[in-house]
Amino acid sequence: MIINDFQVFYKAAEAWLNGASPYSVYGFWNPVWGVLPFLPLTLLPITVAQWVWVVATLLGAMLALARFKVPPLRVAAFVLLSPFCLLNFHFANVDWLVLLGATLPPHVGIWLVALKPQTGFVVIIGWTLRIWRKDGWRGVAKLLLPISSVVVIQLVTIGFGMPDAKATASNFSLLPWGIPFGVLMLIKYVREGETADGLIAAFCLTPYLSLPSWLTAVPWAGQSTKRTVFAIVAAWGALLFWQISTGLYANTIIGWLSLIAAGWLGWKMLRPAAPTHHPIGG
Repeated sequence: MIINDFQVFYKAAEAWLNGASPYSVYGFWNPVWGVLPFLPLTLLPITVAQWVWVVATLLGAMLALARFKVPPLRVAAFVLLSPFCLLNFHFANVDWLVLLGATLPPHVGIWLVALKPQTGFVVIIGWTLRIWRKDGWRGVAKLLLPISSVVVIQLVTIGFGMPDAKATASNFSLLPWGIPFGVLMLIKYVREGETADGLIAAFCLTPYLSLPSWLTAVPWAGQSTKRTVFAIVAAWGALLFWQISTGLYANTIIGWLSLIAAGWLGWKMLRPAAPTHHPIGG
């Protein structure tokens, strides 16, 4: 079985190595540097390379969540019980790189965050404002000039791929319902600079949201047990309600068992501890 999203990136990297535009591969809509992580993988057969990428997705997502200071137990809950990581194993896209980039210094992380502009734009805006306050326009230029130069060169040479109606048919954007909470989180992010708040703001406000991009909600959700339990139950509930794909276990017994397990874990984690009774007289 060839994973569809990975196949797109793999073939786009092959096209670039062969002197063709990566946008000659239908489905590649990312910035041109999105092919770079896949170049070494073209040395492997695609059936092997895709599983290398799935393992990298698992390790990279766990590393990113650790850098967001999500406690290990909650990381385990998201990896083992939630669809957030499962969706990324299933699609083998680049959202884990966006998540990891959000934890890096802005001058480095911007290249990864920009791989998915629809979910990374809020983080980049926050970085720009923070650097402007600290270093003025010179600092902003150092942040934005390199990537802007590459974008301009790309625009005048090979251009950009533009998704069509078919490509955007599976859109799970929270608009307009996500606007109130998204705006609140955006204001909080601009004021306090917590990147997890910026990611959840983008999650709520982006006009296009794919299933793998649900991963960007995890750093915010992982900040407390209640958020973790709510996010896991809500995500499985949404998948089961929409019955998106049997391949995602969304409407199978595994999906239901995962939902039950998440609810049980939440009950165990949120239940008040029983008072300890000590015998009188010690």
